[in-house]
Amino acid sequence: MGNKKKKKGIGGLISLAVVGAGAAFVGFSSKVFDKSMKRPSNRKFDPTPYRMQSEKWAMWWDEQPTKEHSIVTPTGLKLYGYQLDCEHAPSPVTAVLIHGKTCRAKELGFLANMYSSMDIDVFAPDLRAHGKSDGDYYSMGPDEAEDLVLWLKQLSKERPNAKFLLHGVSMGAATVLLAAADKDLPGSVFAVVADCGFKDLSEQLLHVYKKEMPGFLTKPVLFTVDAIDKLRNGRSLEDCSPISAVEKTELPILFIHGMQDQSIPVSDSVDMFEVARNPLSRIELFDSAEHAVSFFADTPKYTDCVRTFVGDTLSALLEAPQKAD
Repeated sequence: MGNKKKKKGIGGLISLAVVGAGAAFVGFSSKVFDKSMKRPSNRKFDPTPYRMQSEKWAMWWDEQPTKEHSIVTPTGLKLYGYQLDCEHAPSPVTAVLIHGKTCRAKELGFLANMYSSMDIDVFAPDLRAHGKSDGDYYSMGPDEAEDLVLWLKQLSKERPNAKFLLHGVSMGAATVLLAAADKDLPGSVFAVVADCGFKDLSEQLLHVYKKEMPGFLTKPVLFTVDAIDKLRNGRSLEDCSPISAVEKTELPILFIHGMQDQSIPVSDSVDMFEVARNPLSRIELFDSAEHAVSFFADTPKYTDCVRTFVGDTLSALLEAPQKAD
């Protein structure tokens, strides 16, 4: 009898230990999820090469004559966007700029200035859970792509004769690629620029987790993060596959990536370029550029490749009706 009680006691302790360890693991994974997809309570300045430059350009944008717009999502989130017209506005083309994780629209002032110099109008929204826009959580692409399609529908109504170019950086690149394959995307969108985007969210999170935790934890944490995402937001990490979107869309895409990028592998852009369907799609790699700083690493090259891409895709757009007749 004594041995039986002792065994039961040990078994109970083991069970408690397992439950405790499981709860601790779920708690740890929940913190990882929040770090990956929750609006920071306090936005700290991160002195990365990108942030050092982009903050200067955000101040530049604040000095420009800007029109503020807003929309409300089907779930009730109020999102804000900013319109910057070029000197000879209205332009027949508007570049829609999409920022990356934990950034805000006006940090893309360097791109706004570049497009303005090409006589192209600019619109840039604060993504959900970023900047002035509502929301506590973001999705790294899928929800943001749906929001982008809403913006484009509104912009197309306000500018019925305009054509739209999508240009995203990092998470913003994933967003514009997902939107490119959305069945509700307005036909006024004619091209996409994807700067240092990831090809698959699950693979990207594993890439990040391997730097932040022991290797044996990465896949179990990813599995738990996916389960948390499904419970909280009704979606899966599998919903965010930019490379699948690239395989579906007929739009021409310019892929840009820095060869020294340690945050998102340059091979992601190469892989996506290889499955792009439109023959006008192309890829430009920047030898010395780290994550999201290809523009600053070689501004003339970046500007020239975007200008050439826009010119070629617009020319093809103008020629298309003639070929159809």
